[in-house]
Amino acid sequence: MTNATEGHFFRSRPHLYAWIVHYGVGCAALWHRVEDVTQGQYAVNSNSLFPWRQYIAWGSFYWVLAGLELFLLILFLLRIRLTAVSLALSAVVFLDNLGCFLNHRLFLSIVFFLLSLRPIPDRTSTVALSDHGDYWNFDLIRFQIGLVYFTTALHKLNPQFLSGETLQSIFWMTNSQGMKVYPEWLFGWLQEPKVCHALAWATVILEFGLSIGLQFRRTARVCVPLAVAMHLAMAFLMAYIKIFTTIMIILLVVFLPERRTSENPAGLDQDSQKA
Repeated sequence: MTNATEGHFFRSRPHLYAWIVHYGVGCAALWHRVEDVTQGQYAVNSNSLFPWRQYIAWGSFYWVLAGLELFLLILFLLRIRLTAVSLALSAVVFLDNLGCFLNHRLFLSIVFFLLSLRPIPDRTSTVALSDHGDYWNFDLIRFQIGLVYFTTALHKLNPQFLSGETLQSIFWMTNSQGMKVYPEWLFGWLQEPKVCHALAWATVILEFGLSIGLQFRRTARVCVPLAVAMHLAMAFLMAYIKIFTTIMIILLVVFLPERRTSENPAGLDQDSQKA
C-alpha cells in the first residue's frame, strides 16, 4: 500500500533523522538557556539594560520562565509526554522572547511547536532507528526554513547592503568593540570595499538559491553542503550567532533525502508497508 504522505510535499523519513533533530534542537536550546543565565541575560530582560530590546520587562518573573524552560527541556530530552512538553516549550520560549527580542528565539519557538505535531517515539517505544515514519511536520519545518532564507535575502535587497557598506561596518564594529578580534590580515581584507561588495551579493544570491534549491531532492544534495558552509562562514565572521548556526545546521537534516534499503526500497513507513 502506497504511503499517502509520499510525494513532493510530504516525505517519509528514518526515525534516525527525527532523533537527530529532536536531541540536537533540545541540546541547543539548553545551551542557549544556560548561556543566558550565566552571562547575565537577566539584566536585559529586567529593563536595566537596553530598554529598547524588549516588549515586556519581565523583572523577577524572568527566573520563573528560565526555571520552567530548564524543567521542560529536561523532560523533552528524556522523551516524556512529548506533545504537551513541546507545546509548553514553544509557549515558554515565545514568552521569554518578548523580553529578549531575538529572532532565533522566536524561530526556536516555532520549531518546538512544529515538533509537537508529530513527536518522535516515547521512551517505551522499541522502534529501530532505521525504520521509517511519517514525519510530515519536518516538511513544515523545511518550508519554514525556506521562508526564512527567502525573507532574509529579500530584506537585504537595499542599496546599502548590496554596496557592501553594511558588511564593512559590521566587520569594523565587531573588531573595534572586541566582539570578535580578526587577524590583522583578515581585518584588512574585510575592510576592502570590493570584497564586502562581493560578499554582499554572494550572500543574497546564495540565500535566494537555498530557499528554493533545498526544497527539491536532487538540488538538496548540493544545497545542504552549501548551507552548512554558509552558516559556518557566518559564524566565523560574525559575533554571537554560534547557537543560531548550530540550530540551522541541525535542522538541515530535514532536507536530506530519505534512506532506502533493500527491505524498504521506497522509503515507506513501516506501518504502511504492513497494511
